[in-house]
Amino acid sequence: MRAEPSSPQTLPLARPGRGPASRFHGATAFKVFAAIAVVTFLLRIFYAGHLYQDDGLWFTVGEELLRGKALYRDIYFDKPPGLALVYAALFKLFGAHLLTIRLFTIIYSIAVSAMLYVFGKRFYDERIGLIAAAMFAVFSTIFTTGHVQGLNTDLLMTLPYAAGTYWLLRACDDLFGRHITGRQRVRFALAGGAGLGIATQINPKGAFGFVFFALFLLLAQRWQQRDDAETRRRGDAEKEEQSSSTRLTVSLPRR
Repeated sequence: MRAEPSSPQTLPLARPGRGPASRFHGATAFKVFAAIAVVTFLLRIFYAGHLYQDDGLWFTVGEELLRGKALYRDIYFDKPPGLALVYAALFKLFGAHLLTIRLFTIIYSIAVSAMLYVFGKRFYDERIGLIAAAMFAVFSTIFTTGHVQGLNTDLLMTLPYAAGTYWLLRACDDLFGRHITGRQRVRFALAGGAGLGIATQINPKGAFGFVFFALFLLLAQRWQQRDDAETRRRGDAEKEEQSSSTRLTVSLPRR
């Protein structure tokens, strides 16, 4: 009897990138995401003339930077510099208008939905990606406190935070049963670290991404050790079965 080679083990949370159960393909997915973009525009343009808490601080800081004042020395600002620099850049390019910020916020929100779609599609399936994108488009707009309705630190950090986490997980593609070269691993790891670093320069909460990835690596190591032990156990059982079959064949009387 010949033992069958055991198949390599992967993490239990691995999902096929494009599973057969997914019903959304090609043009259908494009139409659904186009609808998400339209919903994002309609929901957010409704609030275009509304001022949220702290909007006055963000506007003032952006304008003062364009007047040549130094952040933290001449301008009071109790946040990392990312948001202030974005406001200053938008005012420099398109003028210091409320509509400038609101239109950029709409485009930025659509970009976040696109990132969540890519994230969900990669690690689950296309349907999950579209659901995640749609949920962000709706729930980030109807949230009453305005933390993700206006262009502030919470919303602005979302895109680099999600992208950084996605790239760090891509650096561990082998744990999900996918092939990855050493050069690709380094590139994804650097991109992920840069993404979370940018998120932290917008909002200190971005540092939680590094905590999440450290916990993921610890859990992945435990899962890998468990899978390796299971593989060794199966291999030992197959060897014992093969050895027993060999002994039985030798002990049979010859005619």
